[in-house]
Amino acid sequence: MKYLRIGWVVLPFTHRSPEGLYQGTGAALLANAGENAVLFACYGTCQKIVSHTLGLDPQQQLSPLHSALAGSLAAVVSSVVLCPTELVKCRLQAHTEMRTLGRTPLNAGSSSWSVVRSVLRSEGPLGLLQGLTSTWLREVLIQIS
Repeated sequence: MKYLRIGWVVLPFTHRSPEGLYQGTGAALLANAGENAVLFACYGTCQKIVSHTLGLDPQQQLSPLHSALAGSLAAVVSSVVLCPTELVKCRLQAHTEMRTLGRTPLNAGSSSWSVVRSVLRSEGPLGLLQGLTSTWLREVLIQIS
């Protein structure tokens, strides 16, 4: 096993390069853009929903707790965009590591689209939402903090 030293951080990687560390970065960038676009688009609506549901004056500014609740609701909505891209990123990283270990064929597709096609073929459209519950939990906790 080889090690990559960056400052005081040492990262282990196998064989030639830390390729697996950056595999799936494109999907992560798309995920971030999509998540932030949905958060930006629906946060105001979520504020109105929280205000209406709790019987608050719509013209009054929400308290920090109510704002956190609206942010958490917006994060739940944006997770529907985030979850499939997180799934693709994780599978690409796992595929890279498995290929490095020689446990997958070298000619197996390792692009974002090949992962999406594989999931749709084997698990259907709902397969892209694997991990949605844990993504909701993570996003809600991030928005509250």
